[in-house]
Amino acid sequence: MRRQPPEGRALHTDGVLYLHETSVDASGRVTHTRIRPKRDEAMRFLIGLKEIPTRRLDRVFAPDALPDLSYLVKLDVDGVEEQLIAGGQRVLRNASFVIIETSIGRQDLCERAALLEQLGFRLFDLCDNVYYYGQLALVDLVMINNRLRAAELKFRPWEYSEGKVHWPKWQHGFKQLDDTPVDDPFA
Repeated sequence: MRRQPPEGRALHTDGVLYLHETSVDASGRVTHTRIRPKRDEAMRFLIGLKEIPTRRLDRVFAPDALPDLSYLVKLDVDGVEEQLIAGGQRVLRNASFVIIETSIGRQDLCERAALLEQLGFRLFDLCDNVYYYGQLALVDLVMINNRLRAAELKFRPWEYSEGKVHWPKWQHGFKQLDDTPVDDPFA
């Protein structure tokens, strides 16, 4: 079942949205922003409000303006990523990679990954991890286009290594472990 963009949001159409600037640390500086379809003058910690015109991503680029699989797209639009996906499916389908910011607490990680999977992508990596009070709060999902993945052996490590595990290539993601030898547990 395909999810539809929430009612009232407008990045899947051309129009106007409102950028709400907040200062959640009481410094008076903008610390966070949120895009909403309507002005919310009562938003907590609000210090600024801007009207922003919007155009669908598919209208920004002509159909043949971007060569197939020759570009990546980074989506970080303060909470309306799903709507941007809805209005940019043609552009996104032809990207080699899509990087999308996602929150852990709002359950949008699975929703955003699923929307991109429907467009022919698969999770490739996670980066830009943000922790708050020791808990994972935000990550960027790096999604690879399945057509690129199928065409390039280097994006399929199990096949690239002929199905064998090469222990020196096995990484834990911790820099301090890079030089730590890993014994073959099957020896």
